[in-house]
Amino acid sequence: MTLLTEVREVLVDMDIDGEAEPATSLRDELGMDSQEIVHLLSSLARGRGVDLPDGSNRVGSIRSIQDVVELLAAALDRPATPEQTGTVAAPRAIETIDDAPTLAYRCRTSAVIRRPKAVVYQALHDMAAWPTHLPHVLEIDVRYDDGQYQEFHMAVDSPTGMLRVRSIRNCQPDLIEWFQPEPPHFLAHHGGTWRFQDTPEGFCEITATHAWNLEPTVASTTFPPTPQRSTADAVTEMLLDHANLAISTWRAVLEGATGQPATLGTSDAPAVRSAQPVGG
Repeated sequence: MTLLTEVREVLVDMDIDGEAEPATSLRDELGMDSQEIVHLLSSLARGRGVDLPDGSNRVGSIRSIQDVVELLAAALDRPATPEQTGTVAAPRAIETIDDAPTLAYRCRTSAVIRRPKAVVYQALHDMAAWPTHLPHVLEIDVRYDDGQYQEFHMAVDSPTGMLRVRSIRNCQPDLIEWFQPEPPHFLAHHGGTWRFQDTPEGFCEITATHAWNLEPTVASTTFPPTPQRSTADAVTEMLLDHANLAISTWRAVLEGATGQPATLGTSDAPAVRSAQPVGG
């Protein structure tokens, strides 16, 4: 019996109707909620007499039937081969940090900046110039930059004093991907992307994504859970606020205080301060 067949049988026992193929979405196509996904995972683990891998309770990262199969295969300490899943192997697309399955949590936000895409992209690409027009960026120490790959250390002003952030970036057309080798203390891993897209009006839609894994003990101490909000929800809210603040900062700098295009580096660009500089 393949692992895929085992998943299908448990779904039948749960009275979950729908065609269960590897790419089938648990939520969108089968209508499952988080509690039902947890029940599915628990039933599979009990049936095999195994413990699920650490972090498998993060149901937000389990999207498809294939995700469930791969999770069970990991619990059995073997790869989910095509023979086990009942599927034919297909070429796997290159994944970026914002959709990598190894990162359990993510948040995403978008806005339109009324400047051409090339201008917006160049502003975010040229990190050496950030102290000129971002008041909270005190210093940039560029360690490596060949146009595509970049590494830099950034000193930023925050409510708790000066912080130093190290980032490594991979800059592609319409995409800047980044991660932090030394993430904030409550995160085990942290990265994300900036995506740039033309609008019909000739402006730029910019999308900021954060993706991360929690450092469970530290995160629960830093963001204690409450009956209304879990630790994971609190961290998500904080990082989403940061992503929105980052976009609004760039929009203010690039458009100017009146919504008209501003020249980078001019003194009339509004000062927008970052409350929690944790990525970029």
